[in-house]
Amino acid sequence: MEIVISALSIVLVLGIAIVLLLRYATCCGRPRSLTAGDVLALETFKKLYAKLDIEIPERLLATKQVRIFGGLRRLTQLAAPVDSWGDMFEESCTGFLLDRAKKINGWLQAFEYAVWLRVGDWAEDLPVIAVAQEWREWTMRTLQKFARPDREAKAEVQLRLDWIERCRNICFTEVVELRETQFWCLPLDTCLLSTMRDQIRPILADAIGHWHTYELQESMGDQLRELFTSLLQAQQESLRVLEVILKTDEICIASKVLAMDGPPDFKPTSCFDKELLALCRKCYDLLHAGTDAEDDADHPKDGAGEHGTVVPVTSTNWLLTGRLPAPLTDLLQQVKLTDAEKATFERYKGELSRDSYGLSQVDFEELLIRYIVLHRDVENMAYCASIIRRLSRFASLGGELCLIKALDNLHMARVLALAKEIQTLCVASVEDLAAMAKKGWENMRAEDVQGSVWSSGAPIDNLRLGVAAVRIVT
Repeated sequence: MEIVISALSIVLVLGIAIVLLLRYATCCGRPRSLTAGDVLALETFKKLYAKLDIEIPERLLATKQVRIFGGLRRLTQLAAPVDSWGDMFEESCTGFLLDRAKKINGWLQAFEYAVWLRVGDWAEDLPVIAVAQEWREWTMRTLQKFARPDREAKAEVQLRLDWIERCRNICFTEVVELRETQFWCLPLDTCLLSTMRDQIRPILADAIGHWHTYELQESMGDQLRELFTSLLQAQQESLRVLEVILKTDEICIASKVLAMDGPPDFKPTSCFDKELLALCRKCYDLLHAGTDAEDDADHPKDGAGEHGTVVPVTSTNWLLTGRLPAPLTDLLQQVKLTDAEKATFERYKGELSRDSYGLSQVDFEELLIRYIVLHRDVENMAYCASIIRRLSRFASLGGELCLIKALDNLHMARVLALAKEIQTLCVASVEDLAAMAKKGWENMRAEDVQGSVWSSGAPIDNLRLGVAAVRIVT
C-alpha cells in the first residue's frame, strides 16, 4: 500500500512539474511575447510614418525573435524596448511653441505611466509605448525648439496632425486592425487613440490655427527691436549733447558718457557733471541691468529720484507739443520744473556766467532751463526704451508670452504712440537747446572772443561737438 501511495505522489509531482513547464514554455508563460495583433500594428505604424515621409529610427518599430527553455518557446519582442519612458527631457527656454510642447509631453508620459501601472515592465515592449515615446522625442527635441514660425516648422507640425488623422481613417483596413493591439483603443481610460484624438490633436491644430498670429508676432518683435535700437541711439547721443554743449572748462573730444564695458564712471570736473553722471548711471541701469531695473521701467513712479531727477508717468507731464515759447515766464510755466530741478537751475545760474555763452541774462536762463528739461527727456526716453526692450523679448519668446495674449491691441498702440511721442519730444528739446546755444556761439564769434573752448576760432570746440551729436539725434 505504501508503495502505491509513493508512486502516486511521484506521479502527482511529475504532473505538476509538466503542467508548469508547459505553461511557461508556451504563450501563456513569462516573459511575454507580442501577439499577432501587436506585430501587425507595428507594421501599420511603420507604413503611416513612411507615407508621410516622417523619419524614425530604424529599430524603433522593429521586432526580434528570442528562444527560451532550450528552444521550446519562441518570443517576439521589440528590437529596442522603450526602457527610457520614465526619463525627463531638458526643456528649452526660447521656443515659441514651448508651452504646447510641454503639454503634449505631459499627456503622453501620463499615458505611458497609466499603461505601466496596468502591465508593469511589459509596457516597454508594447507598440503603443514605442509610438508614444517617439512622439515625446519629437515634441521635446524638435517641436519645443522651433525658434521661428517659418514654413518648415509649420509643415512639420502639419505632418504630425496628418499622422493622427491617418490613424483615425477607418476607410483603411490596416487602420481598423490597429484595435487588435493592446492599449490602442481599449480600455477607454487608458488608450493611445483617445490621447492623440482628444488631447494632442487640439493642441497642434490650435497652433496651426494661430500660425498667422505667430508670424505677426515675430514681425512685431522685429519692429520693437528696431524701435529699441533707435531709442537707444537717440538716448546715447542726447547724453553726448548734455556732456559737451555747455561745457566751458575744457575741450571734450573723447566722450566719457558713451562707456562700452559698464556704466559711465568719470570724475566730475564741472558744475554739470554731477547730474550728468547720475543720469548716465540711471540710463545704463535701465537699459543693461537685470530684472529689478526692468521692473522699475514697467512701473515708473512719480517723484524725485536718488539724484533729485523726476520721472513723470502721466501723458500730461511727459508730452510737450511743439517748441517752447520764448518768454521766460511762459517757459517756466509750461515745463513745470520740480523743486529739485529748480534747485539745480539756481545752482547753475549762480556758478555760471552769461558772458561765457554770449547771451543776455534772459536767454542765458532759458538756455539753462532747456538743458535741465533735456535731462528729464533723456531719462524718460531711457525708461521708454527699457519697456520696448521688454516687449520685444515677450514677442520673441512666444507661447504664453505672446504679446497678443498678454496685451490688447489698444494698449500696444498706446505704448508705441507714447514711444514715438517721447522720442519726438526729446528731439525737439535737443534742437531747442542747440538753437539757443548756437545763438550765443554766433554772438561770441561776431565779437571775436578769444580763449574759449566752448566758442573757439579753432577747427573744433565743445559747441560744434555738441551740434554734431544733435544731428545724429535728429
